[in-house]
Amino acid sequence: MKRNRIIFFVITVLTLLIDQISKYVIELQPINEKVTIIPHLISFEKVYNSGAAFSIMQNNTFILIFISLVVLGFVFWHIFKNEVKLIEIIALGLISGGAIGNLIDRVFHGFVIDFIQTEFITFPIFNFADTFINIGVIILIVSILFLKNDK
Repeated sequence: MKRNRIIFFVITVLTLLIDQISKYVIELQPINEKVTIIPHLISFEKVYNSGAAFSIMQNNTFILIFISLVVLGFVFWHIFKNEVKLIEIIALGLISGGAIGNLIDRVFHGFVIDFIQTEFITFPIFNFADTFINIGVIILIVSILFLKNDK
């Protein structure tokens, strides 16, 4: 149980660091200037998103901060009150690190810094926090639906 909590905190902190360092570096780039990373695959273009995924709930920063705090509160409560499978610990660590990364942006800037743009498909610009949250949610869903209930 204690080992799983340590793993959770390590994953949370690592994902948060990757997210915040990448946003710090991208802040050096002018806004709306595209930099090709891998031609026809990925580029970086800094944008400021005052909404959530797919720019929903634009300019509702306080509501998004509240939702983030509720989700994080539930995750931390769940980790400390229940025996959680390792795969779910990993998923919740990714979700928490990403949620905290975007929460920091919203609290200190009033928006989230997005910059990863896919060139091979039309998709909204996103950041590492969004990526970690989505990977964590996918792992969590797969774990709940398909993996045995063994601890």
